[in-house]
Amino acid sequence: MSDTSWKELLLEDKEDWETFKDSIEYVDPPDLDFDRKFDGSWGTANRIPFILWTKTGVYYSAEYDGQDYIEAAPRNPPQKEKDDKEMDSKSD
Repeated sequence: MSDTSWKELLLEDKEDWETFKDSIEYVDPPDLDFDRKFDGSWGTANRIPFILWTKTGVYYSAEYDGQDYIEAAPRNPPQKEKDDKEMDSKSD
């Protein structure tokens, strides 16, 4: 049994929770308890799936062959971000 929480899994490649938490713009379910422990080694009814948006990315719970983990994707397509930056620099 491997007890973990979504907070622990989200922090695997982050420096600190408060900074990451401040970047969250929306999470579904809105009342998700990031500290709630569950057995992360096997998919169980004890875990609560989620999706969350930050300014730069989208994070969501995933499960494969019983193992729970978190997937992430950029919030905007890379080309759109480049186009937005170019538009911003032209307006300066």
